[in-house]
Amino acid sequence: MTKGEQVVDSLLTPRTDTIELMQLKRELKSLRRSNSLLRAQVHEFNNQLHAISGMIQMGRHADVTRYIRSLNQQDRLLEEDLTARVHDSSVIGLLMAKSSFAAKRDVVLSVAENTVLDLLKPTASIDVVTVIGNLVDNAVDAAEESEERDAWVEVEIQQDGSKVEITVRDSGPGIAHEHAQKIFRSGYTTKTTEKGKRGFGLALTQTICERRGGKLTFTSSGHGTVFRAVLDFALLSEKDSEALHDD
Repeated sequence: MTKGEQVVDSLLTPRTDTIELMQLKRELKSLRRSNSLLRAQVHEFNNQLHAISGMIQMGRHADVTRYIRSLNQQDRLLEEDLTARVHDSSVIGLLMAKSSFAAKRDVVLSVAENTVLDLLKPTASIDVVTVIGNLVDNAVDAAEESEERDAWVEVEIQQDGSKVEITVRDSGPGIAHEHAQKIFRSGYTTKTTEKGKRGFGLALTQTICERRGGKLTFTSSGHGTVFRAVLDFALLSEKDSEALHDD
């Protein structure tokens, strides 16, 4: 450095809007969940192809035809049933994927007959998908632990204007009293596996509900647990609305 020269160090610190950052994190988590569901569906599809291949090798062509018709009918009936009451394609896709995901774990996932949902704005749809996805994942985990009866999960969605209420019931053993006051804490989990990778779903769901002017509550007993999430898309603050790009 010659005489008269001056070195100036500078540090550029980006200022990211907190709400926008949370939205990006949720979108990333939604994409990761979609990838996981797609991998599960690919695995399921491979099993079905193996079954078809085996029947063909044995020359049981009539059985192959009946098997394929049965597969197509199950998917078609579920899609037709959902499409008649749910008009948001992202939510329909999630529920169909979760139904397959639950079935692979011997859990029956059903959608309540009184379910109804209109087409949502993109960011609202992301929030609803995130809430349903997290609650269903927890419910399937709980139902899988049930030893006394068939394992099941029921999803109910109700809409009244801008307000959406999501109820998820399961047949699990319920939430123990020592866990009941902690389940909404970020990073808290009752699972002993995958340390460091669980315990954020309910905390995130609660944050989304509260930011949307609603709340997340639950009731639990030895006969199962019911989670109820309420979101009001008309109550997003003006500042948050700008950050979420005209939601």
